[in-house]
Amino acid sequence: MNAISRRTSSIRLGLSLLLSQIVVFGIFIALSTLDFPFIQFVRSLHHPLLEQIGNVGNWLGDGVTLVGISIGLFAIGYVWKRDAFKGAGLDSLIAHAVIGVVVQIPKHLIGRPRPRLMHQHPFEMGPSFQGGFDAFPSGHSSASFAVAAVLAKYFPHMTWVWYGTAAFVGISRVMRGSHFPTDVMAGAMLGLLVGYVLARPLQTWKQTSLHVILNSLPFFVTGFALLWVMVQGEPLQNTMRFLSVILGGSLLLLGVWIQRECRRSKPISFWSLKKIGAPEARLIVGMGLALSTGSWLIITLAGLAGMVWWMMQSQISMKESEVSRVHDLVRMCGLVGLFLLIQQIHSLLPLL
Repeated sequence: MNAISRRTSSIRLGLSLLLSQIVVFGIFIALSTLDFPFIQFVRSLHHPLLEQIGNVGNWLGDGVTLVGISIGLFAIGYVWKRDAFKGAGLDSLIAHAVIGVVVQIPKHLIGRPRPRLMHQHPFEMGPSFQGGFDAFPSGHSSASFAVAAVLAKYFPHMTWVWYGTAAFVGISRVMRGSHFPTDVMAGAMLGLLVGYVLARPLQTWKQTSLHVILNSLPFFVTGFALLWVMVQGEPLQNTMRFLSVILGGSLLLLGVWIQRECRRSKPISFWSLKKIGAPEARLIVGMGLALSTGSWLIITLAGLAGMVWWMMQSQISMKESEVSRVHDLVRMCGLVGLFLLIQQIHSLLPLL
């Protein structure tokens, strides 16, 4: 790599990190406006099922449970001579211990009161070691995502199970009234970073960090988008949103078609444009889903996240994995299902 290439690569990396920070900051600012209204909404709910969900999530994310899972995996690997289980057990235990220490710094430095102690002023913060003044970030969420990141590395075919369970823990902490949404998001980001890095060789931590940003940013934007349209969505009768949905659906179908063609043959070439392959198809799909929300905030954040993904994917070796026709069909159905879900949950919880 010559000097010009190295300089271009450094500029691209710096710009990617800057845009990533803007996206995360934008999500936090927007999500913070939902913190208090969401907790007030949760307080108005009195249903035994919600309480049970909160209890299950609290148990799953509890330190004793996570340590038990790690020890159990290591024991299975030791008894049956399975290196993957031994590695998962040991690395998840280390990740849990490290995130447990790391998370205490912002918890006590920021000193944010837990929801039960906040009634009028949602931003009462300051260094504190008092009990109940350690809400930000969520410890259960950070530990759950740290362990999930390790398990996803050793058992990638069950990635959705690990991260889905961790997300369930985070959601249950909000539904239980123990944390604000921003507490959970901060904990998830910290846990994901720590677990992802510690599950891989430490000498490659820079490359690993790029992987975390590349792979997680779209999912955080998607999670925020689903919550945002639930409380801020415009009705479909709105002309601009109707047009946005039509355009978004068209882009989604186009992106799915390109992905199928790329797996079957060669990259698609549109007139005099550069050949479009699987990475470009993913961007088209992502922007299609963002446009279908009809929210300029989500469209902007998704566009910035897409730019980050576009610039950084060339920095990291990525191979398009071979998938079966069944897997391909499930993926397409999932994307269409997500598109339809977005239309159904608009203004489901008009908290603002």
